[in-house]
Amino acid sequence: MSPDIEWQIGEASEQETVVKTQPRPPSRWRKILVGTTLILGASLGVAYSFIPAAPPPRTPTPVSTIPPPPLLEPVIHRESHALATGDESTYLAQQDQVDGAWYRDQQAAFKPWGTPPGDRLYTILEQGYSATGRAWAEVTQWISPDVYVRETRFYQLRETMDGPQWKRARPDRSFWSGAQWRGSSVQFQIAYPAEDNRQAWRVTQRFERVYDILCRDLNCPARTRRRQAIDLIFDPAQAVPVIDVGERLIITLPSPRLLEFHEPYGTADDAVTTLAYRVLLDSVTRQASGDAARWRTNTNGDLILQGVQAWQQLRIQLARATPPEQTFINAPGELWSGPSQGEPGETQQFYRDVLAGAQLMPLAQLWTLPPDALMTSGDGDVVDAEIDALIAFIEERYGNAGVIKLLNALGPARSLEQAIETAFSVPFAEFNQQWQEWIDQ
Repeated sequence: MSPDIEWQIGEASEQETVVKTQPRPPSRWRKILVGTTLILGASLGVAYSFIPAAPPPRTPTPVSTIPPPPLLEPVIHRESHALATGDESTYLAQQDQVDGAWYRDQQAAFKPWGTPPGDRLYTILEQGYSATGRAWAEVTQWISPDVYVRETRFYQLRETMDGPQWKRARPDRSFWSGAQWRGSSVQFQIAYPAEDNRQAWRVTQRFERVYDILCRDLNCPARTRRRQAIDLIFDPAQAVPVIDVGERLIITLPSPRLLEFHEPYGTADDAVTTLAYRVLLDSVTRQASGDAARWRTNTNGDLILQGVQAWQQLRIQLARATPPEQTFINAPGELWSGPSQGEPGETQQFYRDVLAGAQLMPLAQLWTLPPDALMTSGDGDVVDAEIDALIAFIEERYGNAGVIKLLNALGPARSLEQAIETAFSVPFAEFNQQWQEWIDQ
């Protein structure tokens, strides 16, 4: 029996103690366990005191009740098909009638583009929307066999009886941020909006090609062919091309997105190529004259130069209207090798009839007439017809190459006699006699 158990039995006490147990002292490991538990509990309490309280529940973001703008594709579809088929009423219904001037311009300029033989009428290349109720889309649309027009179209959201609808509108100035980039090509120093980077370079390449064709056809001096510096500026605020002729030629054009760029190159109705020929012809002919700088201070012979420019413009139109259009010139006069004004006999008779009974000015005196003589002189029409007849005579007698040789001699010459003798290697008196017989004077 264990020593801490005691038995007591007594009658007097009428009470008995059966067991009495002495408490055992706690063991060492138990003391350690209890202490560790207390410390751990205290540590957890401190740690939990640093945990932030749970945030209050978020307030739900209210759902906008403003409906999204309608899709842009339906109006582009209607507009493109109306333009293709010549459906003027449907086309004008897609235009912004709130802008009266814009609407009238579209009405006046409307003409059918035609329908392609396949099913690819148009392609939306890129589009975007603004928070101000404006939108834009870069579109290519078929205009003639294998040719597409590439342009950026702008739209304005307008309220109609059927709800908000997109309407074709004038270009949105806010589309352009105002950031301007610069670059250079062989002949051009270029400035253009950052948003027009790809489009500006495409147009510049067209201008480079036209410049090269004109220069080769008119026999620009090789020593100056790579020296010409022309400023080509693309300005979205510019509605029409502007040409500034000074120490440098400055050509300011609208945004290239608005120029009806034709793809691929080489079509007679390509608006960009037509524009390039028009704005570059004067500069290139002066360079091809052999002394481009002298015309700024000495205008003698300018009317003869203008006559050559008019002749070259006729050749450009004939070349571009006869497919395939020349895209590269190997030799002078190659742009158009045929006559510029019809068959030789017919052209001669035409000018004889026009100038019959008129008092022609001696050729030598044509050299000193001022550049504006055709507009200020009472005999301006006669002088104009005489110069055109002279160029036609040279073309018939000496060919296209002969007219180009005359142009190449104009710059350094100090008289028409000197230019003619240099160009044709004949005495001026002999040339003049041939001219008088040809015109029947």
